[in-house]
Amino acid sequence: MTSSEAVAVRSAHARPVADAVVRFAAGHGVPARVLPSVVPGAELTAFVGEPSGGWVVLALPDGSDFAEPACRWLSAELDTTVSELGLFESTSWWHRVFDRGRDVDRYSSRPAGQVPFGASRAEAARVRKTWAGDPEEVAAVFGADPRMVARYYAGPGWLKRRRLVARLRGPSYQPRAFPDDNTDLLDGWVGADLWQRLGITYDPPRWAHCVGFDTIESPPFP
Repeated sequence: MTSSEAVAVRSAHARPVADAVVRFAAGHGVPARVLPSVVPGAELTAFVGEPSGGWVVLALPDGSDFAEPACRWLSAELDTTVSELGLFESTSWWHRVFDRGRDVDRYSSRPAGQVPFGASRAEAARVRKTWAGDPEEVAAVFGADPRMVARYYAGPGWLKRRRLVARLRGPSYQPRAFPDDNTDLLDGWVGADLWQRLGITYDPPRWAHCVGFDTIESPPFP
């Protein structure tokens, strides 16, 4: 089972984002530094993209498990908006939004997958509800149309039925939020289409900086 995450920080410049990542690590007692050059594929390394459309895309180190606290902290430290996309085995995805340290919204196309192992029925229901997503909240932060966001925030029951229809009738029945999207709603990469409509480009980006960590273990990271 594999998952991956990408982070977008609303910023016109890449270096302040890279420096903030270093401070986040320092806050947990982990030495980190902006490296003198970009080394693709380097281990224990965060990659900071060149600004595009007022956003800087950030890839946290492979194997790290601190995206949520890092995004929340970066949004407060830089007084800005941070959006996180997560992908699980190309079949489901999630989206979290933070604004100036505040948790704005979270959505998962498979909210049951966010339920902790061993959770009670009541706790599981609460967790699934928190991952339902609120298009109005997202639209308010991004200055977007909530009806557009709602097209991507499909419910798990609807997605399950459409997946069955597509399996029985073929790829032409795979639903899309918009006809010109690159990906259908049954594919975890559809989050990149949502980002595109929110003004964030992930193509993937050209990397401007690398931040090297001494460790990404938990602890010391949360």
